[in-house]
Amino acid sequence: MGSPLLKYDNRTMWKHHSIKNYNILAEPYLSIDYSKVEYPTDIGRQWGATKTNLRDIVINNKINHNLKTTNDLINYLTTIAPQKVIIQTHPERWFAEVLIV
Repeated sequence: MGSPLLKYDNRTMWKHHSIKNYNILAEPYLSIDYSKVEYPTDIGRQWGATKTNLRDIVINNKINHNLKTTNDLINYLTTIAPQKVIIQTHPERWFAEVLIV
């Protein structure tokens, strides 16, 4: 999708190209029926940040749980989650220190 702070959205390329022409099996935002899959995402370094979620939105997202922390997510996954769950994470945004290589 690209950086949420930029005006460009990587998904726009699929308006002019077909994933089938590139031997791609699936594209997460176009190929999955989200009415059958729950989709927790860690936008804004939180699990339920709908106000900071500018682009990572899917149609018919089934998840309707009050997930705020990683412990909430773990509890959800180990007790009540359905069989089909896609977890979107952005580990580079959780890192508190600057990494110098």
